[in-house]
Amino acid sequence: RVHSWGRGLWILLLLLVVCLSGSAQQNGKVQAQQGAAKAPTSAAVHWAFQAPVRPTVPDVIWAGGKVQNPVDAFLLRALQKQHLAFSPPADRRTLLRRVTFDLIGLPPTPQEMEAFLVDRSPDAYEKVVDRLLASPHYGERWARHWLDTAGYADSEGILEEDRIRPNAWRYRDYVIRSLNTDKPYDQFLREQIAGDELMDYRHAAQWTPEIEDAITATGFLRTAVDATRDDFNTHQFTEYQYRMLNDTQTILISSTLGLTLQCARCHDHKYEPFTQKDYYRIQAILAGAIRPTGKLLPTNRRQIVAATAAEQKRVAEGNAQAAAAIENLNRQEAALITQFRLQALGDKKSSVQEADRAALAQAEQTEEGKRTPEQKALAAKYKAAFEVKPEALAVAFPEFKQQQADLQKTRAEEEKKRVTLTEIRALYDQDATPPKTPILIRGEWTRPGEMVEPGIPAILDDPKRPFTVPLPNADATTTGRRRALAEWITRPDNPLTARVIVNRLWAHHFGVGLVASVENFGRSGAAPTNQPLLDWLACALTQGVNGSRPWTLKALHRLIVTSAAYRQASAFRPEAARLDPDDRLLWRQRSRRLEAEGIRDSMLAVAGTLDPTMYGEPVGEDIRPTGEVAPVGEENGGRRSLYLLVRRSRPVTLLNTFDAPVMETNCTRRTVSTTATQSLALMNSNFVDKQARHFAERVIKEASSSTKTSVVSPPSPIYGEGEGGGGKARVTLAYRLAFNRMPSPKEQAATLTFLQQQSARYRASGKPASEAEIQALTDFCLVLLSSNEFVYVD
Repeated sequence: RVHSWGRGLWILLLLLVVCLSGSAQQNGKVQAQQGAAKAPTSAAVHWAFQAPVRPTVPDVIWAGGKVQNPVDAFLLRALQKQHLAFSPPADRRTLLRRVTFDLIGLPPTPQEMEAFLVDRSPDAYEKVVDRLLASPHYGERWARHWLDTAGYADSEGILEEDRIRPNAWRYRDYVIRSLNTDKPYDQFLREQIAGDELMDYRHAAQWTPEIEDAITATGFLRTAVDATRDDFNTHQFTEYQYRMLNDTQTILISSTLGLTLQCARCHDHKYEPFTQKDYYRIQAILAGAIRPTGKLLPTNRRQIVAATAAEQKRVAEGNAQAAAAIENLNRQEAALITQFRLQALGDKKSSVQEADRAALAQAEQTEEGKRTPEQKALAAKYKAAFEVKPEALAVAFPEFKQQQADLQKTRAEEEKKRVTLTEIRALYDQDATPPKTPILIRGEWTRPGEMVEPGIPAILDDPKRPFTVPLPNADATTTGRRRALAEWITRPDNPLTARVIVNRLWAHHFGVGLVASVENFGRSGAAPTNQPLLDWLACALTQGVNGSRPWTLKALHRLIVTSAAYRQASAFRPEAARLDPDDRLLWRQRSRRLEAEGIRDSMLAVAGTLDPTMYGEPVGEDIRPTGEVAPVGEENGGRRSLYLLVRRSRPVTLLNTFDAPVMETNCTRRTVSTTATQSLALMNSNFVDKQARHFAERVIKEASSSTKTSVVSPPSPIYGEGEGGGGKARVTLAYRLAFNRMPSPKEQAATLTFLQQQSARYRASGKPASEAEIQALTDFCLVLLSSNEFVYVD
C-alpha cells in the first residue's frame, strides 16, 4: 500500500509538471505571436494623448504684489504649496551673460555689458531681450538645437569614406533663416514634412523664394544615413532603403511628436499603446517618396533643380549650344596643333630623318587607334618630335601662338555662357500612385505581411476629426499623404506638437524640461513637473503669446526669459534643497556648462578671431598627425561651429570631447559629461593655444589704445578711470573680455605677479623681452579660457 501510494503521488506530480509546462509553452506561443502584454488603449489614462486645454492662470501674491507673468504664477503656486519661493534675482552681470548665451550662443561684449549696467530704465532688460531676439546670431544659436533633433549631417555615413553630401548645407541655412524671420512653427513643420506638396514646383511659371524655401525644407527628411549609391550593388537597395526609411520615420516622429514609435517596428510596443500596424501606417505616408521595393534611385541623384521646367529647358538648350561651340573650338585647336607639328617636322632643324618625314606626317594625321604598326613604330621612335608640346610650338612659331590665343579667348567666352542650376537635396513624391505598404513580420523586409493604409497611431486619432488622406486627382503628381500628416501634426488641438516644442525650449532655458524625457511623452516617459504650466504654454503658442501671432517662437522665448523664474539666482539654498533636492519646482536657476559649440565660439569671440560670415558651404576638416580632427585654418580663427563640416565618422575632436553628438540617427537630448579629457583638451589643444595667443595680442593692442574704440579708454563710469596700456589695464581687459567682470584685488595682484615671473622665465630661456612678455600673457589667457567660469554660465 505504501508503494502504491508513493507511485500515485509521483504520477500526480508528473501530471502537474506536464500541465504547467504545457501552459507555459502555450503562453510562450501567445507572447511570441503577440509580443509583450499590450498597454491599455484608452487615451483617458494618459495626459499627453489628450489635447491640451488652456488652464486659468492662478492668482498668486509674491513680493508684495500680484504676479503678472503666467510662467511665474504657475511655478509659484507649486512652490508655495511646499512652503517655498523663488531665489532672489541674479545680479545684472550674471543675468546678461545668461540671457546672451541662451539666445545667441555668444558672450556679451564689454561694451554691451557696460551699456546694460548703466541703463537704469525700468525696461532695460526687456530691451536687451528684444535686441538679442532680433540678432542674426539668434537663428544660428537655435538652429543648432533643431538640427540635433533633425539628425543633420554633411556626410552619408557609409563605409570609411563617409562621402560628403554636396547640398546638405542648404537645409541648415533654411533652418537659420526660418528662425531669424520668426517663421510660425506650424509653417516651419509643414514645409519640412511636405514642402514639395505645398508648392506645385513642377508646373510653376516662376521659381520663387517661397518655392525654394519649401523644397529646401524637405531636407529634414533626407538627413538619415543613406547607402543607396551608384557604385553599390543594386540588389541590396531594398535593404538600404528600408534602413533609411526606418531612420527617417524615427527622426520625424521623435522630433515633432516626442514619441518612441520606433519601438513598434518589430512588434506591438511593449510599454505604449502603439501597435505594429500604427508604425507601418506612418511608413505608408512616406511611401510616395521612399519606396524600398520601387524604382532604384541612388541618393546622389535624388535632387530637385531650383528652376521651372521652362527655365531648365532654356538652360539645357543654351548649354548644348555652348558645348557644341566649345567642341568645335577644341577641334580647331587640335587641327592647329597638328598643322604646326607637321610644319615643325619639315623644318630643317628637325631631328627627324628626311626619309621618315613623310611617313611620320601621315601618322600624325591618322587617329591613334587606326595607325598601322609601322606608324606606331615611327611615333615611338620620334616621340619627342611627334608629340611636341603646344608651348614649344608657341615659341617656335609666333603665328601659332596668336591663333591659339584667339581660339582660347573665344572658348572662354563660350564657357561663360554655360549655366549651372542649383540642385537641392530634397524629398519629393515620385508620383501619386505608390505601392502598397506591408507590415514586416519581426521587422524583417524579407517577410512582408498584411498590407496597411496610410494613417496615424489609433490612440491619437480623434473620432470627431479623424485623420484622412484625400484621394489625389487624376492628374496629381503627389500622393498628398505627407501634406495630410503635416496638417494633422500642426493642428492646434494635436495633443503633442505644441507641448513637445514648448518643452524643448524650456529645457534649453532651464537645463531640464518640464517633462524631463524631452524625447518621450508616452506613458514610459517622465511625468511633467508642472502640467498646468506646460499646457498653458502649449495653448499660448498655438493661440498667440500676449497678443502675438500664433505659433511664434520668439514671443515664447521672450515670455520665458523675462520671467522672475528665469532671472533668479542659482545660489544653493539648504532649506529649499531639503524639500526639493532636485530643484524640480525651480526654486533657483540652474548653473549649466556651455555646449561644445558655445565653448569654441566663445573662445573665437573673446580672442577677436570669430568670422561672422553666415550661410554657405561648411568649413572643411584637417586630420592632424596626432589623429585630432580640426577645422581647416582654425589657427587663425574661424566661423561659428554651426558651419563646420559635420562628418559622421570624423567629428571635430574638440566638439566631440564636450559632448557634441555623433549623428547616427538624431539627437533628441544631449548628454553632459565631466571628464579629465575635457580639461586636458582645453590645456593642450592646438586650437585653444592659438586662440589664447590671439587673445593676448588683442589685449595688448586694445589696452594700449587711446582711441574711442578701446574698451579701457576713455574712462568708464562702471569700471573706473582708464589705466593706459600697462599691466593692470591688460589684466582688467582680459577679465572683462573673458568673464564680463573686473578682477578682484587679489586676482589682480596674483596675475601681475604671475606675468612678471613667467616673463622672467621666458627671458631666461633666451626669448627676446617682447616675445617673453606676450608669451607670458598668452599663458595667462589660456588659463582664463580653460577656467570653469569661462565654460559655465550661472
